Amino acid sequence: MMPQREIEIQRNPIERVLMAAKDIIRKNRRGFLYGLIGVIAAAGVAIGLAVYFSHRAGVELAKFEAVMEEYRATAALDPDTRAAKAGEIAEKLKAIIDGSWFGYVNSYGKYYLGAVYFENGRYAEAKECYRAFGSKSSSEIFAPLALQQAARCAEMQGNLKEALEIGASIEKRFSESELADQILYDIARLNQRNGDIFKAREYYNKIIISFPQSLYAKKAKDSLFLLGYYEGRKKTGAQ
Repeated sequence: MMPQREIEIQRNPIERVLMAAKDIIRKNRRGFLYGLIGVIAAAGVAIGLAVYFSHRAGVELAKFEAVMEEYRATAALDPDTRAAKAGEIAEKLKAIIDGSWFGYVNSYGKYYLGAVYFENGRYAEAKECYRAFGSKSSSEIFAPLALQQAARCAEMQGNLKEALEIGASIEKRFSESELADQILYDIARLNQRNGDIFKAREYYNKIIISFPQSLYAKKAKDSLFLLGYYEGRKKTGAQ
């Protein structure tokens, strides 16, 4: 009679892990069941919240678009009536934006509200909206555009120092942006208005060298020509 031999079944690592997990579940069946129920419940809550917030964002966007359409309709009104109506519309937009948590309205609402304020000469409110949007947004297009508008608001208020400070922050943050030539031109123009001709020339030349094919390169050349022309007239004492 042949001696009996014990046969050992060799399992691969995955099988061993699964078998160990099976043993653990068997020994802790009640705890595992409660844990599974908890995971399912948490997943249900997460899905429910996602659906709720998605619906809410859609409702907010519909309200926002309706108010913006109301604002566009004011274009046919006389200036005084339009300005009064724009003030009411701005308050409606602000209420919708302030009540939003995420979604398109939360992300872009301040940009549009800034435009409404700007078009109606309310530069302080417009600047606040544009700066808030520009500092929060990661958009390589809309963020610098908003901050440029904030600089223009400061300029319209007669505060060239603040406008230049905003311009410097835009240059630092968006030096590689597709709008870099436009950003540099605005800084050059602001320096020229502020009486810093040396800085203005520096930035005009930077545009010409860095963006030779740009529309702003041509504008920079024209600006440099005019600067030379007026400086020449000053030297000769011509009026």
